Amino acid sequence: MLVQIQKDLERLDGGSSAYIYAVNDQVVLKSPVTFVPPTDDSSQMTQYEYALDAVCHHEDIANERIILKRLERTPHANILQAISLEHPEGIYLRRHTPLSTRLQTEKAPQSIRIAWYRDMLRALVHLHKLEIAHADVRLDNFPCHSDAIVLCDFCCSRPFGQDNPSATSLSESLGVNGPAQTVSDITDRFALASVMFEIETGTKPDLTLVNNHPELPVVRTGNRILDS
Repeated sequence: MLVQIQKDLERLDGGSSAYIYAVNDQVVLKSPVTFVPPTDDSSQMTQYEYALDAVCHHEDIANERIILKRLERTPHANILQAISLEHPEGIYLRRHTPLSTRLQTEKAPQSIRIAWYRDMLRALVHLHKLEIAHADVRLDNFPCHSDAIVLCDFCCSRPFGQDNPSATSLSESLGVNGPAQTVSDITDRFALASVMFEIETGTKPDLTLVNNHPELPVVRTGNRILDS
């Protein structure tokens, strides 16, 4: 794998494990977060945390490469296109506009929102046919191009039946994937419902457990047929 030296790139976005940089108006680079190595006189805990973070973030990008390589063999119009997976500095991806950014400036009509939800479902159905759960279905992971939606960010993705990364030990709290201890198409659909709620209402749903059962908010579109 050859390094492509990139200098003075604009940082567009970032999470706990990776940053997104603009290469040009068509391509972005997703690169792991880098940490300043601890000094020799740092505490053992500081050195341990540095090593743990560095390994975990490297594994996140490595996992995404594996998923994207598999998706290259079975591409789909509603899944973000990888431009290059063969460079150690990160993953080069097709550039799109975050849907969350668009929602900050406009309220899409209902017909467009329904088309978005169909695109989201098409992307997940394609992934689920490979028996892979996305496992991190959030609004930020659905960028858009014109009025089409694509699914991105496969760092947490894993085969059906593996541990749910959002599972929580808190008795009254639900993670993004719901109460299940393992991931499946069901956990992704649970998370997608939260995304749809957020688009419709402008706020994230308050997901809680009451007597070990999920207590879910009611969402209404204003359309009598859909709300019935």
